[in-house]
Amino acid sequence: MEDCIVTTPNFASTINEDIENDPVPNHADADHREEPHEDEPPVNMKPQCEICGKIYYCASTLLKHMKIHRGDKDYQCQVCPRGFTNRDSLDVHLRSHTGEKPYHCTHCPKAFSQQSNLSKHIKTHTGEKAYTCHLCPRAFSKRIHQTNHVRTHTGEKPYRCDVCQKTFAEKSNLIVHMKTHTGEKPYQCTLCLKTFSQNFSYKRHMRSHSGERPYPCSVCGAAFSESGNLSAHQKTHTGETPYQCAVCRKQFRYKSTLTKHMEGHEELLNEEQLET
Repeated sequence: MEDCIVTTPNFASTINEDIENDPVPNHADADHREEPHEDEPPVNMKPQCEICGKIYYCASTLLKHMKIHRGDKDYQCQVCPRGFTNRDSLDVHLRSHTGEKPYHCTHCPKAFSQQSNLSKHIKTHTGEKAYTCHLCPRAFSKRIHQTNHVRTHTGEKPYRCDVCQKTFAEKSNLIVHMKTHTGEKPYQCTLCLKTFSQNFSYKRHMRSHSGERPYPCSVCGAAFSESGNLSAHQKTHTGETPYQCAVCRKQFRYKSTLTKHMEGHEELLNEEQLET
């Protein structure tokens, strides 16, 4: 009869193999297995931000995203006081100082500092407008433009200034407004040395020197130095009147015209109050 030789390492190895190969562990095994930590998401779930609910494909991207909520800005611009949460954003921002525009449109001479801006611009050539307003017939090539437009109907202004409590419908307008408190003007014209608080104001000013008109009308060919002027001009072709008075329901082609019209209602209301 052969002797039965049992060694501790082999015994442990056999136990581990049995546990790993057993598809349905018994209760004793389950009781002794370590429970996952509470802050670890299940394996079948993608990393999700606990603050805003945004979902990411990998944990490293989520960690970068969390810096936005914490306000971490580890990457500082050496030209102006701005700081950024990641290196990519800093690199893109530096192009606003250097003027570098590596992404070129294949349909027109325009170039962009970011690939995403080029992709959005391409839609102005294709005419694609996938985002429609559910309150009026208007459609937009960018979701953010649709969101901002809907607020002209609802009056929603979700962005509040922490200094003076003034509210804004668009985040970009709040950012611009904040510079009125700080006095920051990081963009300087190299020709006349005039300074600007906003990059787009700086670019618009530079066109006054160069005479550039990069926004052409696809209907009549008229060109404009500002995209807003092109948008206003295009309504002369479409007959579109997207701005409606909430009091008398009269419609207007331009927001500025609606604003002036509303002042007339306010004057009548004030007169009525004085009479009573």
